[in-house]
Amino acid sequence: MGALSMPMAQADISVEDLHGVLERSAEYGFTYYKDIEIDDDGSAEIEGWLAGNAMAKVTFSAQGAVVEERTRGERERKHSMQQSDVRAAVQAAAGEGLTRVDDVQINRKNVIEVEGQTADGKDIDVRVQLGSFDIVKVDKDD
Repeated sequence: MGALSMPMAQADISVEDLHGVLERSAEYGFTYYKDIEIDDDGSAEIEGWLAGNAMAKVTFSAQGAVVEERTRGERERKHSMQQSDVRAAVQAAAGEGLTRVDDVQINRKNVIEVEGQTADGKDIDVRVQLGSFDIVKVDKDD
């Protein structure tokens, strides 16, 4: 399996490196996502659904190896994102100034929340509507 090319000492990754995380999670078997979180050590924790609707939470090391995995059996897939939805939401957030990603998750209103940083290191939280990918709200640190 390929490396994720993620920095070791940061709690975020570049928008480009997120694509590697998505590819590795798809290789593992994820078809839908609920939450993608980048931890302080550069690892990525993915929560979502595998083929067959089994829900799983898997942590990948910064190098792409599986560190921890938990499955919960079949669960109804509510409020989920496909890989293309994650990419579109992050692209929309990048249009608002996001350059590094900490977390991507979907809420019960089918709004995707993308948290991260701008090029100047300020925190940014962009909410994007699933489907239309319209910006719902942007919060930036001043």
